[in-house]
Amino acid sequence: MLVPGCGRPHRAKGWCRDHYQQQRCGRSLQPLPSRPRGDPACSSVGCGNAAVNRGLCQAHANQRKKDQRLRPLRPFYGTQGPCRFDGCSKPPATGGFCAGHAAQHYGGRRLAPLFKAKVGCDFPGCTKRHFALGYCQGHWRQLRLKRPLTPLRERTGRILKLG
Repeated sequence: MLVPGCGRPHRAKGWCRDHYQQQRCGRSLQPLPSRPRGDPACSSVGCGNAAVNRGLCQAHANQRKKDQRLRPLRPFYGTQGPCRFDGCSKPPATGGFCAGHAAQHYGGRRLAPLFKAKVGCDFPGCTKRHFALGYCQGHWRQLRLKRPLTPLRERTGRILKLG
């Protein structure tokens, strides 16, 4: 049953896939043309991916299947590493940008650094968290009451019992 010179893997009834198809359809067994070695490249201009479907890579074959004109593929930036915007260390979400820069890019706005919320009080030596206008709640109250900004007293931890 083996066809001499056929080096393809044998499957059903000892035939390779193509010779099995020939005998199943009632044709005489013919030698098969040799397959080109290596994956041919996609025939779309500028695409170097391997061809899998009538001379096109899978992405360009999907474009043709949807009756679209063949266009270049968007680059894949991956999901590892930082955002594509210089100076941004957030992880990428879409198109290589973090979520904030992707919203700017796809919204048609100019790419700019993202807003960073204040963390601590601007008064020198104060370690309390930010409340308003760059100051903690105690220094903001001094500013609101038009008093000179001075260091805050430390809380002693005494509990007052009223009543």
